[in-house]
Amino acid sequence: MANAYLAAGVASDGTFWGVDNTNVAFRFIGASGPIPEPSQALVKVELGNAANVWGLDAAGGVYHLINQQPQPISIPHAWHISVGFDGTTFGINEGGGVMRLVNGVWQGVPGSLGQVSVGDANTVWGVKHGSGWYGGPGQPCRFDGTKFVEVPGPEMQWVSVGPDGTIWALTGDPDRQNNATVQYINGNWVTVVAPGPFLWGIAGGPNGNAFAWDVIGALILRNGTWQELPQPPTLGGMAGSMGADGSVCVGGGGQSFVQYRLNGYSTWEQINHFTSFETSSHNAHDIVIGSLYSGYFRFAGSIWQKVNGTLADISVAADGTMWGVDTNGVIYGYDGTNWNVKPGPALAKISCGSGSFVAGIDTSGNIQYLYAGVWTKITSPKVAAMIDVAIGADGTLCVVAADNSAYARVQPLDWVQLPVSLAQIDAADQYHLCGVTPLDSSQKNHLWQGTAGSILDRHAERIAQAARHPRQRPAG
Repeated sequence: MANAYLAAGVASDGTFWGVDNTNVAFRFIGASGPIPEPSQALVKVELGNAANVWGLDAAGGVYHLINQQPQPISIPHAWHISVGFDGTTFGINEGGGVMRLVNGVWQGVPGSLGQVSVGDANTVWGVKHGSGWYGGPGQPCRFDGTKFVEVPGPEMQWVSVGPDGTIWALTGDPDRQNNATVQYINGNWVTVVAPGPFLWGIAGGPNGNAFAWDVIGALILRNGTWQELPQPPTLGGMAGSMGADGSVCVGGGGQSFVQYRLNGYSTWEQINHFTSFETSSHNAHDIVIGSLYSGYFRFAGSIWQKVNGTLADISVAADGTMWGVDTNGVIYGYDGTNWNVKPGPALAKISCGSGSFVAGIDTSGNIQYLYAGVWTKITSPKVAAMIDVAIGADGTLCVVAADNSAYARVQPLDWVQLPVSLAQIDAADQYHLCGVTPLDSSQKNHLWQGTAGSILDRHAERIAQAARHPRQRPAG
């Protein structure tokens, strides 16, 4: 991670992005560190939601983040495959027979497995074929270069080779009530979580994180505890994966049989439109998807696609509304194809929370508010020029003053100072605020994410008390 940041952006679905001082934009997904989207150098990101992300470069170019189409790759059919970080590929046929892909052709490997996981050519593990179905329970096995050899220990439901080579597994439970999460360390199975919920499969990730799934949902391992994620749209997931950067995918099962990735802290994003049943995720830009009927595909993730227009600032709302201003302060609205000039004062900054909530900072540092189609200068929280503005979908208005003090309000004149100094701010609603702090003496700063909700609730109670006791009403 960089030591300094240019901007941060947040959406009401929990999506959180930033831009560092090397002009790389990145997203947080809650499973590991930030995941970069480096295809375009940017100075700002704007979020409508997890699936509607925009960027602005230093020259004023406007970009929309889009998913690339998965591209077919040459892997013959198999019931189940795993693709290692070095490209090593093993597969299992419908009868549990093990195969290794050599020069585009499956070659048989001695043994019978119900599930296999490949880290690289030297680290291949599996679960012995015992149940006649995907996964275990069965004895764990390790590939010795020629064949799979049983590893002493309990029967396992699933085994996974993490990006750092860590061996993860779920113990088998014939009653399907619970299973332990374990790691293979120095020749021994070491318990990580026990007892735990019954989980169908596990995917090891970076920094001690792991991802798991069962027939109705998905979980993330954080700080030694399995925590439920929002349920993916694809039910009864048959396979999931976790990349070296913490990127998470799940697919197969249920009725939809499509692939989803975790995009943000709580949002699942569909990444293909064909039936699929499994995935091998190396990172956010290298994901192998297995299709039931169409073979195998590689998904290269997202890229920044340039749209027309040259602007100094842009803003996008959850309902898709977009506004912008150019270097001359001219205001524009985006109709999905073109930027159209809108009447109003010369603005240096603009923000929209929805089609109904639009605010800006004019070239003199005053706060401007669009009401009933008319821009009106409103009272600032202090006598100083404002340098940034953000307005949420609920009308929560936030500003940053030239001295880096930050303020929020939900009603006219009811400004409350936020407990943080900021150089930039963004707001999706009163419960989703973010920004970047000013540079310190060593030219470093921090991302900030917080809420105005509790502060504004307390302020509302103070106003209510003052209304009940007019003589005690505080000044201001």
